[in-house]
Amino acid sequence: MGNCYSRPPAVSGVQSATSRPAQDPPLVDAVAQVSPGTESTTITASFLSDTSQDVVQKLSSVIQENNVSLGLMSILGQAASSGGAMPDHNKADLPPFSLLGVPVSYFEVFISECGGRTALAGLTTAEICENFVKPKTAATQQSLCQQLLDSKCSVDVADAAWFVSHAWQFKFLSVVDALVNFFRANNLPDTSIVWFDMFSNSQHGVQDRNFEWWTGTFMNAIKEIGHVVMVLSPWNDPIPLTRAWCVFELYACAATSSSFNIAMTSAEQSIFLSAICNDNSQFHKMLGTIDSKSSKAFYVADREKIHDIIRRTIGFEKMDQQLFAVLFSWTERQLKACIAAEDDDKTKLSWKKTLGQLYVDIGQYFDATEYCQATVNECKRVYGVDHPDTLIAVKNLADLFDKQGKLDAAELLYLECYPKISASFGVHHPNTFSVAESLGLLYEKRGSLDKAQPYYAACYEYLEATFGNGPPSRRRRNVDYIDGFAKLAQLQHDEHLIIREWSTQLDLANAFEKNGQYDEAEKCYLECLSGSQRIFGDNHPRTMTFKFSLAQFYTSQGKFDKAEALLSECLTRFKASLGELHENTLNAMHQLALVHKYRGDYMQAESLLRSCLASTKQVYGENSPDAIITSINLGNLLSEQNRFEEAEEILSDAVTKSENVLGSNHRTSVAAAYKLAKTLSNQGKFDDAQELFTKCTLKCMLVLGLNDPESITMFGGLAECFETQNKLKEAEEIYLKNWNVLCSYLGKEHPETISIMLKVAGIYIIQQKLDHAEVVLNECFQLFSKVVGDKHEKTLDCLGKLGDVFFAKQDLHKAEIVYAQCGQALQEIFGESHLQTLSIKAKLAGVHVAAKKYEEAETLYLECLARSKLVSVKLFEGYIFKISELAEIYVTLHQVARAEMLYCHCLQESQTYCGPAHMCTLATMKYLGNIYVMQQKFGKAESLFSFILEEFEKTEHPLMLNMIKSMADLYFLQSKFLLAQPLYAKYKEKSQAAAERDMEQLQDVESSLEFLEKKLQVSSEEINE
Repeated sequence: MGNCYSRPPAVSGVQSATSRPAQDPPLVDAVAQVSPGTESTTITASFLSDTSQDVVQKLSSVIQENNVSLGLMSILGQAASSGGAMPDHNKADLPPFSLLGVPVSYFEVFISECGGRTALAGLTTAEICENFVKPKTAATQQSLCQQLLDSKCSVDVADAAWFVSHAWQFKFLSVVDALVNFFRANNLPDTSIVWFDMFSNSQHGVQDRNFEWWTGTFMNAIKEIGHVVMVLSPWNDPIPLTRAWCVFELYACAATSSSFNIAMTSAEQSIFLSAICNDNSQFHKMLGTIDSKSSKAFYVADREKIHDIIRRTIGFEKMDQQLFAVLFSWTERQLKACIAAEDDDKTKLSWKKTLGQLYVDIGQYFDATEYCQATVNECKRVYGVDHPDTLIAVKNLADLFDKQGKLDAAELLYLECYPKISASFGVHHPNTFSVAESLGLLYEKRGSLDKAQPYYAACYEYLEATFGNGPPSRRRRNVDYIDGFAKLAQLQHDEHLIIREWSTQLDLANAFEKNGQYDEAEKCYLECLSGSQRIFGDNHPRTMTFKFSLAQFYTSQGKFDKAEALLSECLTRFKASLGELHENTLNAMHQLALVHKYRGDYMQAESLLRSCLASTKQVYGENSPDAIITSINLGNLLSEQNRFEEAEEILSDAVTKSENVLGSNHRTSVAAAYKLAKTLSNQGKFDDAQELFTKCTLKCMLVLGLNDPESITMFGGLAECFETQNKLKEAEEIYLKNWNVLCSYLGKEHPETISIMLKVAGIYIIQQKLDHAEVVLNECFQLFSKVVGDKHEKTLDCLGKLGDVFFAKQDLHKAEIVYAQCGQALQEIFGESHLQTLSIKAKLAGVHVAAKKYEEAETLYLECLARSKLVSVKLFEGYIFKISELAEIYVTLHQVARAEMLYCHCLQESQTYCGPAHMCTLATMKYLGNIYVMQQKFGKAESLFSFILEEFEKTEHPLMLNMIKSMADLYFLQSKFLLAQPLYAKYKEKSQAAAERDMEQLQDVESSLEFLEKKLQVSSEEINE
């Protein structure tokens, strides 16, 4: 914002006019239509997000508490440069700061005194300063304002009410015209006093003023004045917002709760509004140029200090959010003003349509619905119900309802406009194609593929007529068609056609991905991205969507570093430009959560999914399809952490809601049921799980067909359930059937097909058919390495299973080599603390134990224990058990002291991580206590056993009886017979009571069995009859 010049370089002699802002490119003038003192013009509320209010209050309180004339930034700036220490700066050394300004009318007086507009034409503000202001004030060395005040001339110099933000490389006359136009358009008098730095600051000795003086000047000026008007130009590439000092002034606006207003010349404003009216994507193209983190300054040191201030207070993300909010708010007001002032119905409709679409783009669906509905009604009145503009308005309203998940309302409107658009534009027109595609997708969302099919068929006919032989359905596009369309777009050099080319390129990438042609898929994704970056810029929303698609691809390929970097960038940008509740923001958050899950960062994944779920429910409702899908993924995440009860509750709720909203045969409903079945199976609830798996499989086969990959996946879940129950023959039979189907459907080298054989190999390992398993695994490893690369998750899973085979064969040398290779690769992909990395390291430790390399095993187990705390309590408990096994080996080797050291370490870790009363901690205490008994350190053992017994007695833990016996035995060993006797008696009493309860329960079971046998016998007789 503001006076967008860099701090002048310190040079000896006279400062040249052009050296001060030499790095700022020339800018065109601009003016806004906003006035202070009215609700529509003071946009502080929209400018500051709720989260930034805390920053503002904190900064304001610091300003008040310090009460320094240099303002807050003097303090923060010097603290930043001194490593965080508070500055000890003598304020008397700095030039005085003035709030004096001049009336807007004085600018014309100044121009006249300098020889008129002809003499000043083409000169920048910097050149005016050097050629006119400096000579005028050379004698006094004062600011022009102060000199005018002291001369007691007729110019009304006073404290300013407006802070003018501008770039010194703007043409001076354009800046003046912008200001005059701004005040005139908002019915403000030309006597309004403005703080214009060229007039208000002395232009002599500027090289002596340091960073802190400049930041203090701007902060104090903005704080005291309270109103900022920024000359923004050109509208489609707002260069002031790329300058660090301008960004700092916007920051100062936020920090002091000042109002911020945009100014454009009437000509520039007309061009801007006309551009977004003709193509609303131009607005987003402008927003794509904003990135406060990339702002520059003449002095690199200044840039770094400004960035450090923003980074340590509000942050760049919030800074950009405020920039976007201000620009959208200003644009919104201009469009509303156009609507209010326009008399021509057709032109007014264009403005309403533009504003409604902007609301849609940023996810303000409530406001969007109002304007889109009004546009439809007005179009029907002005043009008639069958006019093409009316039909497009109806289609846009249907799209809006579709985005909000209001599928019934969207369906009615699509069905209303589809035949009319087809008749008006023609069967093979892109608008007709668009509605048909929307209807097909809507029905597919509902799982009604029979209803979707005719519309997809219409899409196919359009594509075939336009581009030649097309795909058999909209969902399986033909490579030749897509390639032909891309060539057509390139030949015509049409931007809109190129955009559609990218859309087809994405379809082509998707087709390659489904066919397992990953290199070709990646090339298509990268071509789309580079093209959008070239045409729209790196930060344009369209570019971000391509980055999102590429991130999804990288996620599927296990390239999580690349995926996470892209998704983090998308999330930050979508939040800033579209808001935290926009569908793009929520999609990016959701996908980023999944990446964190795949990397084993369950805490971050859960946090993001819960935030995403809450926001999705807020925007779309609890029963919306998006909320249901997010719930399914959250439940699945919890299940993978062995938090089965929480997972079951969430997934059960998701199944119920999905079946009520979408129907029991919808893909989402089936997916929810499938995840619930897996959770039940993992809990040992095999009957319920098996029933659910069977239902899921049948539904998929019914809707998608026997050979569809999703049907195969569901059938595979049933096989996994059998495998968990050790019904290996049944599981193997299902896996082999699935493999045969996928071979014919996808081919032997498709990743899904190879994955089935990997599961078969797992069955062979359990069955101890190790030679068979080794052959299958070697083949799978070669195929995975060829198709997805030797560092892919699937390839490494195969390698890990090969290690299992070698270990089972007692070929410890090969097992060690394979596990070490696999562990290193997993660590590179997922990190040191990922579940899969730790699992392989634990297996390698097991190999070391078998090879009697106990020290190496101990090192690995302890590393796994430490890192498991980042994953889950269950995993931590598992490694405690593994270390206990190793400690027992030390005991058998008479290395009791080493066993004691291991248990002490585990106890300390468990007390810190799980808590002193956690079962894992108590179990470790018991192990350590046993070691103390062996060493005859009875006092230490007694202390541990007493604590365990006390905790068990609080909850009547099932192991309490065993602990009473252990305590009694310990007293007996110490000849403390008076203490041992009552414990033995207590043990006997409770043992007898437990035995009696067991006997009663046994009798109840026997009675129930007799009853059931009689009942079943009667039922059998009735059936026979």
